[in-house]
Amino acid sequence: MSTLFLVLKWLSQFLIVTSGVYAMFSDLYKEDEHTKKRQLTGAGWINLATLLAGLFLFGITDFKERKDRAVEEVQSQARYKTLADIKDAQDNQLNSQRDELGYLHHLILEQESVEGWEISWESPQKVMDAARSRADTLTGKEDSYLRSCLRNASIEARRSVNEHWVVTCELGRPQGVLNLSFDISPTQPGWAVFESILDVLLSSRFSLSQSGGEDFILLTRLERPDQISYGFNKVVVTVRSSHVKLSRLEQPVPVVLRFDRETLSETPASVRIRSIDPNLTLDKTIPTKWTKRQVGTKPHYPIDPGDEPITQEPIFAYFSGPHELGGTFNQLLFSFEKNKGSRRDNP
Repeated sequence: MSTLFLVLKWLSQFLIVTSGVYAMFSDLYKEDEHTKKRQLTGAGWINLATLLAGLFLFGITDFKERKDRAVEEVQSQARYKTLADIKDAQDNQLNSQRDELGYLHHLILEQESVEGWEISWESPQKVMDAARSRADTLTGKEDSYLRSCLRNASIEARRSVNEHWVVTCELGRPQGVLNLSFDISPTQPGWAVFESILDVLLSSRFSLSQSGGEDFILLTRLERPDQISYGFNKVVVTVRSSHVKLSRLEQPVPVVLRFDRETLSETPASVRIRSIDPNLTLDKTIPTKWTKRQVGTKPHYPIDPGDEPITQEPIFAYFSGPHELGGTFNQLLFSFEKNKGSRRDNP
């Protein structure tokens, strides 16, 4: 049918052109000698019929072309709408699969806790000197080596069973380096001295907490780190068996540091936070900007009965933050995705 209309279209053009050419070489009308009116000759009638036939065929073919274009436009719009619907359906399916995958990731991360943290900072010299000076209270002859280690050497210590501290150091002597190790129990004088050193190095409270939420890391007199090392000005503490779920770090979280120090000069300029969990890659050094806030009160007792009655003294601490903390997860946690892909590849 399309071929027929194509032939008719060209035939109309041919007839129109033919009538024009025919008119150039023919007398299309004659004039009456008496009335002076023009009348078509036979050639004129043929030329007129050819022209009208060409115009008629042109009108038919033009109408058909317009109709076909309108139908094609409607079909094109229908196809576009169908493709758009298909694309929307595919996008919805992909979004649904992505949501399901994200939920599975969340469930896996919800089952795993961070294995532990390493926190380190450069401690001000006045704090280090105050901490090491606590060793001078060890006066027993049997504690001379421990006193020398705590006073002068780099220390590595770890908590063991029954609240013991195992302290190791390398003590330099004229005849060479002496490697020493001490297992200090709570019944020994050295234990209280070492605990007092920790009080100075860590303050009465050091914490890293989610802004407006729970603590990631908390160190107090009742919550000591599993390991601590210090030498020169650097302090490194290790906390294991963390209660922090990996799911809490799916997105970067705002965290706040807290140090219970007396003065701003006793706070570190930066604190490094590192994950020791193979499932979490996180290593960030946080430049600190400390602000002093009141965190409570404590009673002040009169020395003499004639003095003023018990009053409440404010307690202050230094805070820095919020700082953004984020990491990446070991993809082996989500190995089910690879297994799923393998099953999809294998018929």
